[in-house]
Amino acid sequence: MLQYVDLDSIKYDFIRENREDIPAEFSAYSAMWEKSAEHFVDLFLSYLDRRGLEIRFKQPYI
Repeated sequence: MLQYVDLDSIKYDFIRENREDIPAEFSAYSAMWEKSAEHFVDLFLSYLDRRGLEIRFKQPYI
């Protein structure tokens, strides 16, 4: 079964969930980390797209 997902939603879920793992001593850099993480996800998705690759989930993404 082919399932379409909202990549922006996945990207921002990734950022939100991992923001909680930033050590307290680095909290002043959290905004910078978020921009860096957002850019990384965009680069990774572009990399997959350029190579004609796709992401497949082991379980349905809800």
